[in-house]
Amino acid sequence: MKFFKPILSLFTASLVYSATTNKDQLIQKCKTELKEYSSCIFDYKKIASSELDSYCNIFKSSKCQKFISSPKSYTPSCFSLSDDVRVEDIILLSYKKDLMNMICQKDEKGNKCPYSDIFFNESKVSNVSYVKDIVTKNCNSYACTNAYINLLKTQISTGKDGLDVKYGLSKIDVYSLQEMLKYISSSKCLGKAQKSTSTTKKSTTTTTTTNATTTQKKSTSTVSGRCGAEFGGACANSSYCCSKYGYCGSSEAHCGTGCQSQFGKCNNNNNNPNTTTTTKKSTTTKKVTTSTTQKKSTSTVANRCGAEFGGACANSSYCCSKYGYCGTSEAHCGTGCQSQFGKCNNSNSNNTTTKKSTTTTKKSTASTKKTTKKSTTNSKKTTKKSTTTTKKSNTTSKRATATVSGRCGTAYGGACANSSYCCSKYGYCGTTEAHCGTGCQKAFGVCH
Repeated sequence: MKFFKPILSLFTASLVYSATTNKDQLIQKCKTELKEYSSCIFDYKKIASSELDSYCNIFKSSKCQKFISSPKSYTPSCFSLSDDVRVEDIILLSYKKDLMNMICQKDEKGNKCPYSDIFFNESKVSNVSYVKDIVTKNCNSYACTNAYINLLKTQISTGKDGLDVKYGLSKIDVYSLQEMLKYISSSKCLGKAQKSTSTTKKSTTTTTTTNATTTQKKSTSTVSGRCGAEFGGACANSSYCCSKYGYCGSSEAHCGTGCQSQFGKCNNNNNNPNTTTTTKKSTTTKKVTTSTTQKKSTSTVANRCGAEFGGACANSSYCCSKYGYCGTSEAHCGTGCQSQFGKCNNSNSNNTTTKKSTTTTKKSTASTKKTTKKSTTNSKKTTKKSTTTTKKSNTTSKRATATVSGRCGTAYGGACANSSYCCSKYGYCGTTEAHCGTGCQKAFGVCH
């Protein structure tokens, strides 16, 4: 029997060596997969502020945004590793994503957000008056404030999990950041943000066009929900308008004053891409009375609502607060709640709004012959009166899914994408005791 002991020891040792070798190979494969996307998350401490735009363009590219939204699809080996050996770049990806968003975010006028200046002047962070001035200026923009709110939430979560200490990040003072988040989310800060207003005017325009031919093909934006020169082109949905501040949607705020016709539809132009049009003389007099029913358009930005963000909350059971945030609390559904963009405690708003308009056009010249892909259509306009009746319908809403991969909860738009996952106290999806035990959010996933 004695000779079996050395054989058993050798067998055990070989199993341990094999497991270690497989783990090392998996780590190396993970690093190789990550190398393809190394330029997506840059180290802002190693670049000059003058180089920021070029680095941000890479971060905003379609390739990088796809990877950041679904890293598991592009680096599967990294997610085959256990949590204790998973590489730092994957564990801190959510933190670094929100950090890059804050650094690269621009305000409604296309200028760099004031708060991003802090990242390139870290020596001044100890100067209280400097920081206070930067934060106050940042409050003047909805886009900059929203980006900072997302960063603060991620920093707080990272600090609570101890990842700052474990991975050598700057020490995170969770309490101070929580106090800052309260201020940034308050009416004192959000109330400073510039609000866009739109007005309707009556105007008469006479236009004569002779033998004009236009052919146009619009490029498509590389960033979901955004449009304009800064984002590479028109909205992905060709029926959307591109607002003055580069957001896609179909509301009056998108399609009215300031609408960028070169990047989508606008109320004052019905041009379609890939169409050749030739216009010659004619005379038409028409009087049209119409009754139209409009459905609420949905916001193009997760968890935000109102004219600034393109419409109502994605979740139809949510209220739209005075400052354009989606939710179900008294702060969302009470005083200042915007009933035209969601539910409110004092109203049972339907999903439709009816408006009547009467238009009279005289002495206009239009005999149109349109040619698209070698086909010819002659159209003749007639006077008609139409009425559309809106019927109420009852709908049953399903649990909304989070808009950020691996995250969950009110701040991220809903439940985990995987219905078998739990939503932890701090908004992370998973199946461990930390996710499914104390603090687990039943509203956004399963709990033990």
